[in-house]
Amino acid sequence: MTLGELLREANEHDYIDLQALIMFLVFEKKVLTLDDDTKELDLYFLKKHHERMNRELHAYKQKMKMQYKPYVFEIKVKPKEYSTLYILAQTQVQAESFCRSLLYEPIDTSICDDELLMAKFNQKNEEINVKIKDLKNNKIPSLVGGF
Repeated sequence: MTLGELLREANEHDYIDLQALIMFLVFEKKVLTLDDDTKELDLYFLKKHHERMNRELHAYKQKMKMQYKPYVFEIKVKPKEYSTLYILAQTQVQAESFCRSLLYEPIDTSICDDELLMAKFNQKNEEINVKIKDLKNNKIPSLVGGF
C-alpha cells in the first residue's frame, strides 16, 4: 500500500494523527512521497524518535488547525447511580478523565456508532429516540446519558 492510499483511508476514517504524520513527512519535510510504500513510516515509529515526532506532530496539527472529531464513548463504570455512561469527547483519554471527574471509575470504553439510537425522556417523561450523531453538538466533554 502506498502512503497516498493510506492517507485516503485516514481521511475517510478521520484518523487525524495518521493524516498529520503522512502530511508532515510528505508535504512539510518532503522526506517521503505519496508513492512511497507505507513501510517507509517504520523509521518514524522507532522509540528513539517517539518524543521528537510527538512534539513535531503536535505543532504541525496546531499549525494546520487539525482537530479530532468528537465521539460519543460508552464507558462501563463501577456501579453507583449508573453502570454505563455516555460521554461526548474528542479522545478516549478525555472521555475517561471526564468520567473520573464525575467520580466514576472507568472499566471498559468503546466508541458508539453514530447511527445508534439512544432513548431520552422529555419533561413529560415521554421517550424520544435520538441518534448518537445528533448529540455531537453539545459541549465537549459532556455527559450525554447513562443507565
